[in-house]
Amino acid sequence: PETLNHILQKCHRTHGRRVARHNGVADFLKKGLEAKGYSVIAEPSLQGENRMFKPDLVAFRYDKTLVIDAQVVTDGLDLDRAHQSKVEIYDRQDVRTILRRDFQAHENIEVVSATLNWRGIWSYQSVKRLIALGALSANDSNVVSARVVSSGVTGFRTFMFHTGFVGGIR
Repeated sequence: PETLNHILQKCHRTHGRRVARHNGVADFLKKGLEAKGYSVIAEPSLQGENRMFKPDLVAFRYDKTLVIDAQVVTDGLDLDRAHQSKVEIYDRQDVRTILRRDFQAHENIEVVSATLNWRGIWSYQSVKRLIALGALSANDSNVVSARVVSSGVTGFRTFMFHTGFVGGIR
């Protein structure tokens, strides 16, 4: 069914807009971290013991290293559970070892997600942690929410104006 949730979260026709929405969240965080003195690498490939890890951002500063992965999730998910699941992917000893060995990361490595749903609602744990780490301000979280919703409008327009059938009404 062509529900708004389907259009914005699953439909193959809006996949590019979904990727752009996700990247918009990551890019906003990246620029904010750079303004706070971090050196940020986007999508580094980190070869773990059994698999490759590719977080959206790894931010390095003299006092800490942040590993951040963004996600814009569907309705019906527990947002805090989605946040925790994302954190568990990267909060591993082999990832920490790679960061210290290959990137000279600070001993203090924090793993966090930027998790919100397509309606712009944040996981409480995610936004609370990002703010506590200084990666995001409360005002910034509102900007990200608005951008996610705005990107959803763009995705909906893409669906409505570029996926209709040709031939008109009979």
